[in-house]
Amino acid sequence: MDFLKQIGFNNILLLIVSLLNFVMMLIIIIKKGWKNKMYLYFSLLTFANFLWGLSIFLALVIFQVDIAEFWYRTCYLAALIIAVALVYFIVHFPYKSKKISITYNIFIIAPLVIIGFLVYTNFHITDFIKLDNEQDFMAHYFKPFYLVYSGYFLLIVVSAIHSLYRKFLSSEGVIRYQILILFITLLAGLIFGAYFDLFLIYFQDFTYVWLGPIFTLPMNLAVFYLIFFDKKQ
Repeated sequence: MDFLKQIGFNNILLLIVSLLNFVMMLIIIIKKGWKNKMYLYFSLLTFANFLWGLSIFLALVIFQVDIAEFWYRTCYLAALIIAVALVYFIVHFPYKSKKISITYNIFIIAPLVIIGFLVYTNFHITDFIKLDNEQDFMAHYFKPFYLVYSGYFLLIVVSAIHSLYRKFLSSEGVIRYQILILFITLLAGLIFGAYFDLFLIYFQDFTYVWLGPIFTLPMNLAVFYLIFFDKKQ
């Protein structure tokens, strides 16, 4: 119990959610493999969610400033991977809807590589401080880059939601039901995740940073259910 008190309930919950994503990834790989690209991109999506949650957890509980800062920067890379994996997953869920062109791949991947590299530089976080209780931190950002990062992330995720919505309109029956479940859970995860881990942080409020990964878990659980347990599959 002393350990739980020291780490904090919020952080324990965050760790559990992260590990659930990791377990889902392992089960997908073991049971389904990667030959079907829907399973490939879903396993990448769950891994990125695992990394996102784990990075925030480590940034919160590690006392050494430089190590905590590294993991906090990593959570931003993980979030970008989530957005990109989501785009490719939606193309293939529950069926492949279009052929992905080279131009489209470059448009998606090139910014990921560039911005993903820059999150580890002073273009992103200019100062990182562990607070007195050592369970919290404060970060200062180069705001123009933060806006670029946020804009790219939201553009990618919103485009994925738009693609899913178009697929929903053109589908019927079981397929429409499956897409609806993903659409609802994805939209809820985006709204709450962006609010706690993008919007509030822009105004230097890190109180609820641990909630972002938790609100994205329902989407992954819903897809996992559809893959393994839904009799309509």
